Amino acid sequence: MSGSASHRNRAPWFWAKHELRARWKAFVVLGLLAGVAGGISLAAIAGARRTEAAFPRYKAATGAPDAIVFGTQVGSHSADYAPVERLPDVLDSGQFALAALSLKGYPQLGALAPADAALYRTVSRPLLTSGRLPHPERIDEVVVPEHGHPASGG
Repeated sequence: MSGSASHRNRAPWFWAKHELRARWKAFVVLGLLAGVAGGISLAAIAGARRTEAAFPRYKAATGAPDAIVFGTQVGSHSADYAPVERLPDVLDSGQFALAALSLKGYPQLGALAPADAALYRTVSRPLLTSGRLPHPERIDEVVVPEHGHPASGG
């Protein structure tokens, strides 16, 4: 009995060695593919962690709103937002005016001009890479996005 049990225990090893010799290239490719897939997965997880940490910092730095109410989307061009601003969950608010704007060298330019002192100051503050915000009392000053500046080729 011990002799036949010994042969049965060697059979799987014999089969495994034979398969490895015959298909070693396929096993190497399979291992490389698994390594690449694992690396991509780990990179995606690391990117997600960075995004998870960056977005709250961005929201805090810019005062990004959690909600935006557009009266124009329901046909009201002179909506009274005071009831919304008085809601207990509203900490800050800003209003904009739809403004027609044209600047030399900028054929396609749209504008959401601030209609109060809060917009772009305490709510939706732009992250400036250079320069400053326009003075609220000056109608001849605007913020131009970096990609729209002539020096950027935009």
